[in-house]
Amino acid sequence: MLKQRVITGLVLILLVFAGIVFLPVELFGLFSLMFIVGLGAWEWAGLTGCYLPEKRMAGTMMILTASIPLVFIRPDPVWVLAVSIPVWLLVLVALQVYPRNAGFYKKHALAMRLSGILVLLPAWYALMHLHVMHYTYVIYLITLIALADTAAYFTGRKLEKINWPRI
Repeated sequence: MLKQRVITGLVLILLVFAGIVFLPVELFGLFSLMFIVGLGAWEWAGLTGCYLPEKRMAGTMMILTASIPLVFIRPDPVWVLAVSIPVWLLVLVALQVYPRNAGFYKKHALAMRLSGILVLLPAWYALMHLHVMHYTYVIYLITLIALADTAAYFTGRKLEKINWPRI
């Protein structure tokens, strides 16, 4: 099992690296849109209580359709990313009050689903803009995320045996 995972990981690393280095900006934008935003939108729909595949696909297609103009128009990233600052501030507030107000999220499920556009698109646009600046920035970012994720995994495995107090 581990051998198969390692081989799959190496093949994916080579494919992603080739895509980052050799694809022109528009194609990189479309492929990263389909794979990163598409999969993110699919998961976002599940997190917001949308479990039927047809509804999840409709939400995914809505987010993908909303983002296609950004690939070709390419507005100034400052304006696109300026949208994400208040959104992430709202996300922080929502996380703080979540346990006490869980019913709020169920009552406003559509708003929670639509907020995926405001979370996923600026992140994807920032990735695309990094690729426009130079593809090595994207490689650096992916490497940083992979190392942080791996370190978090092993740290969690090490610390899960400790009986931590509840906060």
